[in-house]
Amino acid sequence: SRLFYRDARRAAVQLTGEEQDIRGIDFEKAIQEAIAAEQYRTAIRLAYLEILSLLSDLHIIDWRIEKTNRDYILELGTTPLQPSFMEITRLFEVVWYGDIRPEKVQFQSIMNTFHQFREKMQNPL
Repeated sequence: SRLFYRDARRAAVQLTGEEQDIRGIDFEKAIQEAIAAEQYRTAIRLAYLEILSLLSDLHIIDWRIEKTNRDYILELGTTPLQPSFMEITRLFEVVWYGDIRPEKVQFQSIMNTFHQFREKMQNPL
């Protein structure tokens, strides 16, 4: 079980000092700045953090800095959002932890998936 524990800890979103409280981030502005600078990895990371913040605001998850992405997947349980959340989590982890540098077309495709998830959040049924 330690093997799985270590993998889950590695998949936790690491926040910088200014990101310690995701509720204080102006995500729209930060994402647009990252896109303008063609920092697509950063934009995807910010979009994922924004989704965590929105899920927390809606009381769907209990956001805490020490939790992992897998913890949030488990919190979603068998809700209609869980499969889509697993997909955006997979995309985020491949880009961020896989150190992938997406090109503009790949980035747009990933952001489209994130956008579709946000729409599901508004109407999960």
